Amino acid sequence: MGYPTSSSTNNSVANAVANVAMKGNKVISYGANFVKAKTIAPVATQITQESAVKAAESVTGATYNLHPIELQYFIKDTRWPNRGHVILAYVVEVENDETHEWYSVHVDSNSGEIASIADFTWRLTSYRVTPFTSQDLTDAGFTVVTDPFDKIASSDGRHHYNTITTTSTSGNNVLVYTGSTSITTSQSNPTNIYDYVYNSNISATQGTNPDAARVNVFYIVNMLHDLTTQHNFQQDNRRLGGLANDRVKVQVQSSLGSVITVLADGRPARIWLGVYSCGDSAYQNDMTAHEYMHGVNGRLTGGGTATCFQAFDAHVLDEGWADSLPNLIQRTNATDRDFVVGKWVYPTLLTLQQHDSLRGAQLWAIIWHEITVALIQKHGFSTNLFDLTLIYGNTIILHLTIDTLISQPCNLTFINARDAIIQADANRYSGANKCILWNAFAKRKLGYGATSAKANSETLPPGR
Repeated sequence: MGYPTSSSTNNSVANAVANVAMKGNKVISYGANFVKAKTIAPVATQITQESAVKAAESVTGATYNLHPIELQYFIKDTRWPNRGHVILAYVVEVENDETHEWYSVHVDSNSGEIASIADFTWRLTSYRVTPFTSQDLTDAGFTVVTDPFDKIASSDGRHHYNTITTTSTSGNNVLVYTGSTSITTSQSNPTNIYDYVYNSNISATQGTNPDAARVNVFYIVNMLHDLTTQHNFQQDNRRLGGLANDRVKVQVQSSLGSVITVLADGRPARIWLGVYSCGDSAYQNDMTAHEYMHGVNGRLTGGGTATCFQAFDAHVLDEGWADSLPNLIQRTNATDRDFVVGKWVYPTLLTLQQHDSLRGAQLWAIIWHEITVALIQKHGFSTNLFDLTLIYGNTIILHLTIDTLISQPCNLTFINARDAIIQADANRYSGANKCILWNAFAKRKLGYGATSAKANSETLPPGR
């Protein structure tokens, strides 16, 4: 295997490398990330090496290690439509022995801006949290998870975006804080270890409990991000679609209770999680998932305008979907079971079901629950909900949820939602599940003859 690099004049191009595999005298494979340059910076430099060192030290917090500084060309914006602009950069190595950090920093020799930061240290981020599939901390207590991120949805990990690397509950997908956005939780040990113990014998705001709360929500929201990644919330979208600079901002231990505001694509959603009579909702994972799902609904329906759930039926459906996601996540096997949202921190929740909108939301969540059970009975159950290449009942329902949100109309009715689900199954699975879907809808009076004028129907389509 050979790795030729691109060069211009006497300077190599740092991020233009080809790979050539040979067998005998024959090339059997070849790959490259060379690009045609739109502009190339002049050989003359505008800033000194000393200025480049200061810039590298400032952005990383590490110290120049006296490794010889060299000049390299660097292709900016290799992943975007304006790719191909080549700068001449100083390559500065910096280290921090105490934290085991070691970086190679490319500093633009003309402007002094940081072009890239390469991290030479392989770190395993770890967090003390309640498991993602648990409803709250009474289910399974706490555990320490290591590198719990999807390598595609969060390819740069939890704590890196653009040229910024963080060591707190601030990352590409979410910023978790208490009070003001500057009050985050920093790593408890070097190299992104977040091990804070929750103490049930003191109040939510005492000791390390605020840190434990922020870390748990940081983990849960990141997992939710990876599960529902399309058109999602992040600072750097990494070509995955939608606008950038809109990671979710979550305030834990809020006096406002638990609520989310969802703005249009490109503007951050905000979640507030309150402290209730029974405890801190930062550990009530289903409430976090419920609020986050409102954001997914708002982003996917109607092209990311966040204005498509204003009508009464649409609002009801939004609430129902928000309940269905935690119900899906908390399934650990194929066994059917009842589900409740918010049982730990808000034990009176069930008394609210008499409100018209929540009663309708409960109906929609139950329909999704029954569809999920039927699909699992037909297709089986996967313990890995994140691998959507698998065809199991619970992965199918997640696909249908996302596909339906994308295709359904703005300010929809129950009938619109039903039809969008049927169509989503036709599009992705060639209608393989239409009988299950129609039977579930007909059971709850949303059959073939139902209308938006609230005419109930238990009939199935002709031929079903």
